[in-house]
This record gives sequence, C-alpha cells and structure tokens, in this order.
Amino acid sequence: MPKRAVSSVVGLGGFAAGIASMGNAQIVGYVLTVTHNNYVPIFVWASTMYVAAWFFIQLLVPKIEPAAKVVTLFNGKE
Repeated sequence: MPKRAVSSVVGLGGFAAGIASMGNAQIVGYVLTVTHNNYVPIFVWASTMYVAAWFFIQLLVPKIEPAAKVVTLFNGKE
C-alpha cells in the first residue's frame, strides 16, 4: 500500500476525530447543564457507542481476513 495513501487516511481520521471531539465537548456541556450535573446519561451514551461501533464494523466488513504476507521490519524475512 502506498505510504501517501496511508498517510492521507491517517490525516483525515485525525481531522475527523478532532472535529468530533469539539462537538462532543459541546454536547457533554449541554447535557450536564440540562440535567444539573448528572453524568448518568453521558456514561450510558458512551458505553452504547462501543456496541454501536462493533455493529457497524460487522455490517460494513462482515469477513475480516489476515494479510496474505507480512514482512517483518527487522530482518526482512517472511
């Protein structure tokens, strides 16, 4: 896989994570204000995101296979 493609995907992923965390901070602040500093809805939401992420990964990539060949970086052997 070309290094440029990998770095582009990593960069876009980091950008998306930064934008999402800014929005997440705003949402958490709003929820705490509305619920008078009750953290239960935030922890419930955060815990369900792991299950939702697993579900979407299974939906989008139903069969994950290992790479055909992996060459180690240290000695160049297969």
